[in-house]
Amino acid sequence: MKEQSKVVYFGVGLEMVQSESVRNDIMTRTYDWFMEGVGIENNIQKSMVSLEPNIPNPCRDNTHIRFTLPYNDKITIGICDVTGKEINTLNLGYLLAGNHDINVITSGYKPGIYYFTLQTSDAKLTRKMVVVR
Repeated sequence: MKEQSKVVYFGVGLEMVQSESVRNDIMTRTYDWFMEGVGIENNIQKSMVSLEPNIPNPCRDNTHIRFTLPYNDKITIGICDVTGKEINTLNLGYLLAGNHDINVITSGYKPGIYYFTLQTSDAKLTRKMVVVR
């Protein structure tokens, strides 16, 4: 079996990164990279935030927004109408890595098309939802 080599070069010392959470994230990802296989696809898939379509869609009184975080992060979900006017903002705070299911009450929304956007520190994903009566 052929041995694999890995080299990491940081252009600046980690002490130059002011945020402790970012420093810890860099160190964790570097350690994981060294300890896991070189599989690029596996590393890319593991590091991606995912946002699923809301369920049910169309919805009436409430819907569930499901997403997956590959790492701990501060999360916000914004809900806008088709004109871009923000209808609701869900500040979910700092969530742990893993799968999440958020129940959103839509009974106060007018029937129509809306867009919900999941915002993390390095990703912004948007999906469409329909509210009916």
